[in-house]
Amino acid sequence: MANSFVRYTGNGSTSTYSIPFSYRSTADLSATVAGVNTTFSLNAAGTTLTFASPPANLAAVEIRRKTSQTSRLTDYASGSVLTESDLDTDSTQAFMMSQEAIDSADDVIKISNTDFQYDATSKQIRNVTDPTSAQDVATKAYTDSILTTNTTAVSNATAQANAAAASATAAASSQSAASTSASTASTQATAAANSATQAANSASSATVTTGLVIAMAIAL
Repeated sequence: MANSFVRYTGNGSTSTYSIPFSYRSTADLSATVAGVNTTFSLNAAGTTLTFASPPANLAAVEIRRKTSQTSRLTDYASGSVLTESDLDTDSTQAFMMSQEAIDSADDVIKISNTDFQYDATSKQIRNVTDPTSAQDVATKAYTDSILTTNTTAVSNATAQANAAAASATAAASSQSAASTSASTASTQATAAANSATQAANSASSATVTTGLVIAMAIAL
Protein backbone atom coordinates (compact mmCIF):
# COMPACT_ATOMS: atom_id res chain seq x y z
CA MET A 1 0.00 0.00 0.00
CA ALA A 2 1.22 3.50 -0.82
CA ASN A 3 2.27 5.83 2.01
CA SER A 4 1.10 9.11 0.46
CA PHE A 5 -2.03 8.40 -1.58
CA VAL A 6 -5.07 6.16 -1.79
CA ARG A 7 -7.36 5.31 -4.69
CA TYR A 8 -11.02 4.42 -4.76
CA THR A 9 -13.66 3.76 -7.41
CA GLY A 10 -16.86 5.77 -7.09
CA ASN A 11 -20.22 4.02 -6.93
CA GLY A 12 -22.56 6.99 -7.37
CA SER A 13 -23.68 7.00 -3.73
CA THR A 14 -20.59 7.14 -1.46
CA SER A 15 -19.35 10.64 -0.57
CA THR A 16 -17.00 9.88 2.34
CA TYR A 17 -13.63 8.15 1.99
CA SER A 18 -10.95 7.17 4.49
CA ILE A 19 -7.48 8.73 4.54
CA PRO A 20 -5.13 5.89 5.58
CA PHE A 21 -1.89 7.91 5.56
CA SER A 22 -0.57 10.73 7.75
CA TYR A 23 -0.09 14.31 6.60
CA ARG A 24 1.35 17.44 8.08
CA SER A 25 -1.23 20.01 6.98
CA THR A 26 -4.62 20.08 5.25
CA ALA A 27 -2.97 22.24 2.60
CA ASP A 28 -0.85 19.23 1.62
CA LEU A 29 -3.94 17.20 0.69
CA SER A 30 -5.58 17.09 -2.73
CA ALA A 31 -8.47 15.02 -4.06
CA THR A 32 -9.34 14.33 -7.68
CA VAL A 33 -12.41 12.72 -9.23
CA ALA A 34 -11.81 11.45 -12.75
CA GLY A 35 -8.60 13.49 -12.77
CA VAL A 36 -10.29 16.77 -11.79
CA ASN A 37 -9.37 18.52 -8.53
CA THR A 38 -12.46 18.49 -6.33
CA THR A 39 -13.23 20.38 -3.12
CA PHE A 40 -13.82 18.40 0.06
CA SER A 41 -14.23 18.66 3.81
CA LEU A 42 -12.54 16.69 6.61
CA ASN A 43 -13.88 15.24 9.83
CA ALA A 44 -12.54 16.54 13.16
CA ALA A 45 -9.87 13.85 13.35
CA GLY A 46 -8.80 14.46 9.78
CA THR A 47 -9.08 10.77 8.95
CA THR A 48 -11.99 10.89 6.50
CA LEU A 49 -12.70 13.13 3.53
CA THR A 50 -16.18 14.02 2.27
CA PHE A 51 -17.14 15.36 -1.16
CA ALA A 52 -20.09 17.69 -1.62
CA SER A 53 -21.67 15.12 -3.95
CA PRO A 54 -20.91 11.42 -4.50
CA PRO A 55 -18.46 10.63 -7.30
CA ALA A 56 -20.16 8.98 -10.26
CA ASN A 57 -20.25 5.22 -10.63
CA LEU A 58 -16.82 3.85 -11.70
CA ALA A 59 -15.23 7.32 -11.39
CA ALA A 60 -11.53 7.26 -10.39
CA VAL A 61 -11.13 8.86 -6.94
CA GLU A 62 -7.64 9.70 -5.66
CA ILE A 63 -6.64 11.33 -2.38
CA ARG A 64 -2.99 12.37 -2.33
CA ARG A 65 -0.55 14.09 -0.02
CA LYS A 66 2.11 16.38 -1.46
CA THR A 67 4.46 17.93 1.06
CA SER A 68 6.01 21.26 0.14
CA GLN A 69 9.08 20.76 -2.03
CA THR A 70 9.75 24.41 -2.77
CA SER A 71 10.58 25.71 0.72
CA ARG A 72 11.98 24.37 3.95
CA LEU A 73 9.59 24.27 6.88
CA THR A 74 12.40 24.84 9.36
CA ASP A 75 15.07 27.53 9.11
CA TYR A 76 17.93 27.06 11.51
CA ALA A 77 19.76 30.16 12.78
CA SER A 78 23.08 30.44 14.54
CA GLY A 79 22.75 30.93 18.28
CA SER A 80 19.04 30.02 18.33
CA VAL A 81 17.61 27.46 20.66
CA LEU A 82 17.26 24.05 18.96
CA THR A 83 13.90 22.60 19.93
CA GLU A 84 12.35 19.20 19.47
CA SER A 85 9.55 20.81 17.46
CA ASP A 86 12.03 22.28 14.97
CA LEU A 87 13.77 18.95 14.57
CA ASP A 88 10.49 17.07 14.22
CA THR A 89 9.18 19.52 11.62
CA ASP A 90 12.37 19.30 9.57
CA SER A 91 12.49 15.51 9.87
CA THR A 92 8.80 15.11 9.05
CA GLN A 93 9.13 17.18 5.90
CA ALA A 94 12.10 15.14 4.70
CA PHE A 95 10.46 11.84 5.68
CA MET A 96 7.16 12.60 3.94
CA MET A 97 8.89 13.87 0.81
CA SER A 98 10.87 10.62 0.73
CA GLN A 99 7.65 8.60 1.01
CA GLU A 100 6.06 10.58 -1.80
CA ALA A 101 9.08 10.10 -4.02
CA ILE A 102 9.10 6.36 -3.33
CA ASP A 103 5.36 6.13 -4.04
CA SER A 104 5.83 7.95 -7.34
CA ALA A 105 8.68 5.62 -8.28
CA ASP A 106 6.59 2.56 -7.37
CA ASP A 107 3.62 3.86 -9.37
CA VAL A 108 5.25 3.33 -12.79
CA ILE A 109 5.67 0.40 -15.17
CA LYS A 110 8.54 -1.75 -13.99
CA ILE A 111 10.49 -4.76 -15.15
CA SER A 112 9.14 -8.00 -13.72
CA ASN A 113 11.64 -10.12 -11.84
CA THR A 114 9.92 -13.20 -13.28
CA ASP A 115 11.17 -12.76 -16.82
CA PHE A 116 12.73 -9.26 -16.88
CA GLN A 117 9.96 -7.89 -19.12
CA TYR A 118 7.94 -4.72 -18.52
CA ASP A 119 4.67 -5.45 -16.73
CA ALA A 120 1.69 -3.07 -17.01
CA THR A 121 -0.10 -5.03 -14.25
CA SER A 122 -3.25 -5.42 -16.38
CA LYS A 123 -3.66 -1.67 -16.87
CA GLN A 124 -4.17 0.22 -20.11
CA ILE A 125 -1.33 2.33 -21.53
CA ARG A 126 -2.68 5.53 -23.06
CA ASN A 127 -1.49 8.45 -25.20
CA VAL A 128 0.86 6.24 -27.24
CA THR A 129 1.84 7.54 -30.67
CA ASP A 130 1.53 5.43 -33.82
CA PRO A 131 4.43 3.02 -34.49
CA THR A 132 7.17 3.86 -36.97
CA SER A 133 9.57 0.96 -36.50
CA ALA A 134 9.00 -2.78 -36.77
CA GLN A 135 9.25 -3.39 -33.02
CA ASP A 136 7.23 -0.36 -31.84
CA VAL A 137 4.08 -0.81 -29.77
CA ALA A 138 0.96 -0.41 -31.94
CA THR A 139 -2.02 1.67 -30.82
CA LYS A 140 -5.62 0.44 -31.05
CA ALA A 141 -6.40 3.05 -33.71
CA TYR A 142 -3.44 1.90 -35.79
CA THR A 143 -4.28 -1.80 -35.55
CA ASP A 144 -7.95 -1.07 -36.25
CA SER A 145 -6.98 0.77 -39.44
CA ILE A 146 -4.79 -2.15 -40.53
CA LEU A 147 -7.59 -4.61 -39.79
CA THR A 148 -10.06 -2.46 -41.74
CA THR A 149 -7.71 -2.30 -44.71
CA ASN A 150 -7.06 -6.04 -44.60
CA THR A 151 -10.75 -6.80 -44.15
CA THR A 152 -11.58 -4.71 -47.21
CA ALA A 153 -8.89 -6.47 -49.24
CA VAL A 154 -10.12 -9.88 -48.10
CA SER A 155 -13.72 -8.88 -48.86
CA ASN A 156 -12.76 -7.75 -52.37
CA ALA A 157 -10.74 -10.91 -52.98
CA THR A 158 -13.63 -13.04 -51.72
CA ALA A 159 -16.08 -11.21 -53.99
CA GLN A 160 -13.78 -11.74 -56.96
CA ALA A 161 -13.37 -15.42 -56.08
CA ASN A 162 -17.15 -15.82 -55.78
CA ALA A 163 -17.64 -14.11 -59.15
CA ALA A 164 -15.02 -16.38 -60.74
CA ALA A 165 -16.70 -19.44 -59.21
CA ALA A 166 -20.09 -18.29 -60.52
CA SER A 167 -18.61 -17.79 -64.00
CA ALA A 168 -17.05 -21.25 -63.86
CA THR A 169 -20.38 -22.76 -62.80
CA ALA A 170 -22.18 -20.94 -65.64
CA ALA A 171 -19.55 -22.12 -68.13
CA ALA A 172 -19.88 -25.69 -66.88
CA SER A 173 -23.66 -25.46 -67.21
CA SER A 174 -23.33 -24.11 -70.76
CA GLN A 175 -20.89 -26.86 -71.64
CA SER A 176 -23.24 -29.46 -70.20
CA ALA A 177 -26.17 -27.99 -72.14
CA ALA A 178 -24.09 -27.96 -75.34
CA SER A 179 -23.06 -31.54 -74.74
CA THR A 180 -26.68 -32.53 -74.19
CA SER A 181 -27.74 -30.71 -77.39
CA ALA A 182 -24.95 -32.43 -79.36
CA SER A 183 -26.03 -35.82 -77.99
CA THR A 184 -29.66 -35.12 -78.89
CA ALA A 185 -28.68 -34.03 -82.41
CA SER A 186 -26.58 -37.16 -82.86
CA THR A 187 -29.48 -39.32 -81.69
CA GLN A 188 -31.87 -37.56 -84.05
CA ALA A 189 -29.41 -37.93 -86.95
CA THR A 190 -29.08 -41.64 -86.22
CA ALA A 191 -32.86 -41.96 -86.10
CA ALA A 192 -33.17 -40.09 -89.40
CA ALA A 193 -30.58 -42.36 -91.02
CA ASN A 194 -32.45 -45.39 -89.75
CA SER A 195 -35.68 -44.00 -91.15
CA ALA A 196 -34.02 -43.36 -94.52
CA THR A 197 -32.69 -46.91 -94.57
CA GLN A 198 -36.12 -48.29 -93.76
CA ALA A 199 -37.68 -46.14 -96.47
CA ALA A 200 -35.12 -47.37 -98.98
CA ASN A 201 -35.81 -50.95 -97.99
CA SER A 202 -39.54 -50.36 -98.33
CA ALA A 203 -39.06 -48.81 -101.77
CA SER A 204 -36.91 -51.72 -102.86
CA SER A 205 -39.54 -54.17 -101.64
CA ALA A 206 -42.23 -52.26 -103.48
CA THR A 207 -40.20 -52.33 -106.69
CA VAL A 208 -39.71 -56.07 -106.47
CA THR A 209 -43.42 -56.63 -105.81
CA THR A 210 -44.39 -54.47 -108.75
CA GLY A 211 -42.05 -56.41 -111.03
CA LEU A 212 -43.60 -59.70 -109.97
CA VAL A 213 -47.09 -58.42 -110.58
CA ILE A 214 -46.15 -57.23 -114.06
CA ALA A 215 -44.47 -60.54 -114.86
CA MET A 216 -47.51 -62.47 -113.75
CA ALA A 217 -49.79 -60.26 -115.81
CA ILE A 218 -47.72 -60.85 -118.94
CA ALA A 219 -47.70 -64.58 -118.31
CA LEU A 220 -51.42 -64.63 -118.17
